[in-house]
Amino acid sequence: MKSGLASVCLLYGLLVAQPAWSGLDIDQYLPPQETDLSPEEQRQQREAVQRQIEEARQREAQRAQKAEQARQAEAERLAARPYPVRLTEKRCLTCHSINNLEENPQTRLGWELTVLRMDWFQGAQLERGDRKVLAQYLATTYPARGLRSYLEYLLLGLALFLPVFAGYQLRQRHQKMKN
Repeated sequence: MKSGLASVCLLYGLLVAQPAWSGLDIDQYLPPQETDLSPEEQRQQREAVQRQIEEARQREAQRAQKAEQARQAEAERLAARPYPVRLTEKRCLTCHSINNLEENPQTRLGWELTVLRMDWFQGAQLERGDRKVLAQYLATTYPARGLRSYLEYLLLGLALFLPVFAGYQLRQRHQKMKN
């Protein structure tokens, strides 16, 4: 039944209803054709239109040239900055905001471990030698102060001491078992 109703509606639309464009006149949207102009006036009008077109092209070319000059100036400005700054922007600031770095200052060791973690586990794709440059720059630009730096070194000491202590304990147990 639905297909029959659709067929009737389609047939009605094609045969009875007027086309949607029947009330529109394309001439309303075209510039007026002045036939009263002499050939000289028509030539002058064509030349005026051509001048307007050429002026618009020149303005567009100037705009494009200014945009290209601005792009080149910005590229030169960015290239003139120190390598560690550019490397940090390229490798770190694509994912992290500058606020992230400012709010989480660390010691050199902390930045070394952070950069190492980003390289190994987060896929930062650092090139050879980038970790050292990044860690040095971040440690000097966003250093940990006060208690945080002491805590980092305390944790490092614990991280180094615990395996040694565990090895010593295992050795002691092994010797007791032998005796």
